[in-house]
Amino acid sequence: MGEKQLKRRQKYKRTPMPTTTGEKRIYSKILDFLLPKFCVHCGKYGHYLCQECYNQINFVKTHLCPYCRRSSVGGLTHPGCLTKYAINGIYSAAFYKGPIRSLIKTLKYHPFPFRVYEEIEIILKRYFTDQERFFPKEAVIIPIPMHPEKKKKRKFNQSQLIANTLQSIWKNPLQDEILIRTRRGRVQAGLSRRQRYQNVRGLFQIHPQKRKLVEGNSFILVDDIVTSGATLKWCAFLLKKNRAGKVWGVTLARD
Repeated sequence: MGEKQLKRRQKYKRTPMPTTTGEKRIYSKILDFLLPKFCVHCGKYGHYLCQECYNQINFVKTHLCPYCRRSSVGGLTHPGCLTKYAINGIYSAAFYKGPIRSLIKTLKYHPFPFRVYEEIEIILKRYFTDQERFFPKEAVIIPIPMHPEKKKKRKFNQSQLIANTLQSIWKNPLQDEILIRTRRGRVQAGLSRRQRYQNVRGLFQIHPQKRKLVEGNSFILVDDIVTSGATLKWCAFLLKKNRAGKVWGVTLARD
């Protein structure tokens, strides 16, 4: 989808995400009539992601250690890179380019985001259902929180949507109130790796009333995109400082 189309979409008033399968089905039937679907990447009529563009998705085959950036099975942190408060690994489904990039950008601007997310949900279910797991069933899923003002404006947190889908696939417990965002930071795009780490320090904290849920438990942090890994690493640091066990990161895309 081109920049002009994205700007035109922004003129529509955003609608809240439907909460039930029945609501989604009704909304989709109405909107299919009023606002036909076009592929967000090539513009072809019929779906927000056509089969040809789905086939162009560059899924991650070689995962990397989050610290030394060398090949690692499942994106696990190498033993030599693993310090006391380091994240235990970051696992991503696809590279943030082509159709995946178009989907994520459109999700943020589309007046009916749940319709675009349906395509992302299909990708998540196809990719993660049969993937080998490197974390236990009892590991708690935590979506990276969004600042309340930004969430109010956007109407949803895309990391929460992804976390909900992964929870439905894996059946791991999910907790969306353990981490809270305390302030808005600078936009990460365009910052150096060092600046990204400085930017996220202090952006998050453990909810004061949820600290007891952290000690001794393992966690899976979920975000939409990972670039430097600064956000995931900082949140893992906070959890481990509060005596969490192992902490992994899972994202839809990797830059």
